[in-house]
Amino acid sequence: MCVEGRNGAARGRGRLLAVHRLRKRVTSTRLPGCHLPLIVLLCLCTLGSGLSIEGAETRDPKATKQVLGEQYINCRCLDGTLGAFYPNLNPAGNDTFVIYLDGGGECTDEASCAGRAKTKLGSSTSMDDEVYMNYGVLDTRAEANPNFADANFVRVGYCSGDLFLGSRQDPTTGSELYFQGRYIVHGVLDTLSLKYGLLDAKTIVFGGESAGGIGSLALMDEMAESLRVMGSKAKFLGSIQGGYYFLNDDVYEGSNPPPSNYIPWGSKAFPDYIEFWGAEDALPAACTAKETEDPWKCILADYNFPYLSTPVFVAEAFTDKVVLPLHTGMPGVPPNLTVDEKKFTYGWSLKMSASLQKNVMDHQSPGGLFAAACWTHTSFEEGRLVQGTTHTDALAKWVRGDTVKLLDTCGTFLCNPTCPLS
Repeated sequence: MCVEGRNGAARGRGRLLAVHRLRKRVTSTRLPGCHLPLIVLLCLCTLGSGLSIEGAETRDPKATKQVLGEQYINCRCLDGTLGAFYPNLNPAGNDTFVIYLDGGGECTDEASCAGRAKTKLGSSTSMDDEVYMNYGVLDTRAEANPNFADANFVRVGYCSGDLFLGSRQDPTTGSELYFQGRYIVHGVLDTLSLKYGLLDAKTIVFGGESAGGIGSLALMDEMAESLRVMGSKAKFLGSIQGGYYFLNDDVYEGSNPPPSNYIPWGSKAFPDYIEFWGAEDALPAACTAKETEDPWKCILADYNFPYLSTPVFVAEAFTDKVVLPLHTGMPGVPPNLTVDEKKFTYGWSLKMSASLQKNVMDHQSPGGLFAAACWTHTSFEEGRLVQGTTHTDALAKWVRGDTVKLLDTCGTFLCNPTCPLS
C-alpha cells in the first residue's frame, strides 16, 4: 500500500508526540539550564574554526559501547534491547562534533528481520564492545586525517534494520520486532546533549554511510531544527557517504551470466518497506508536501535532496559495488565483466551521474560533491582522488565555506585511475 500523504500540521503534531513518547519517564538529574530532550541526529564530522590537531598525536582511537539509559524506552533495537553508541571525545577539548550513523543494509520482511535480530545488526547486546576511530573522516590520527583528527567523534550503532527511519511505538505481532531507528538517534543525541557537551559545539556535521547515509539525509532538516530548539547555536551541516540513491526500477536481466538474487529497491518495493517499518513520519516534510501522490519517494536522495534546507556534502561512486549486486542482481565484479554486465553497469552509472549532476552539481544550493568514477561503496580514502583532491580535503574546504563540487571528468564507467577495479 502507498503511504498516505500528511499535511504539515499533522506531521508537526506527530513529531512532537514522538518526542514525548521517547521518554515516558524523565529523569530528575538534568543539569541546570538543560533543555528538553534532543530529537536530532547528527553524523559525520564537525570542524572547529581552526585546524590545529591539539592532543591528537596521543589520542586513543578506541571507543567503548554506551547503551542508552532505561528512560529511553522507545529507543530499541530489533530484539528489544536498547540502542547504543560509541563516543570518542578529544581529551584536549574541541568544539567540533563528528557523529556518524553506521551502515549495514536493511531487512524488509518478518523472516529476514527476525534473523537479523540475533546479530549485532539487530541487538545492542551483540554489538562490539569496542570500535576504533581509525578510518576516513573519523580517524584520530593526525598524520592520516589532518583536517578532522581533533574533532569529537560519535558512531551511532545500527541495530534497527530500518535505515534509522522506523518510528513504531509497539513491536510487531508474532515476531515481536521493534522498528525504532529514528527514536534511537533521538535518544543518542539527547544523551550527548546532557552528558557530552553537544550543545556547546560550534560546528556539527551530521550524516552517515550507506544505510546511515540514507537515514541521516531523510532526517537532516528535522534534526537541525531539533538542535535549534534545544538551544544549539552550532553551524549544522550534513555529510553522507554511499547513501545517495536515485529511484531505480531497472534490474539486471542479462543472460551471460544470469542475474543473482537481490532485494527489490524500486517503485513497487518502497511503499511496503515504509509501511513495514512505520517510517511515514520520518520522511522529510518539505519533500512529501510536494510529492503528494507518492510521498514514499522522499526516502530517496533523488527526490528529497532538492528540498533540504541543511547544506549537505555528498560522496558517491558512479558504480556502487554494494548497491549493484544487492539491489539489481548484477552478478559480476570488475575487471572481469561480461558484455551484458558492462552494458548494465554503464547504464546504471549514467543514471547516477545524471541525478548527481541535476540535484547537487547544477542545483543552486550550498551542497558539496565528491563523485568518483570508481567501483566502491563508502570507501573514499586510500588514495582515491577526484580532480586531484582527496575526499577529506574536499569536505574540509566545504565545511570552511568554499564551494566544492567535484565530479569526475574522465567519464562515468570505472575510469578514475586512482581507484582499484575490484
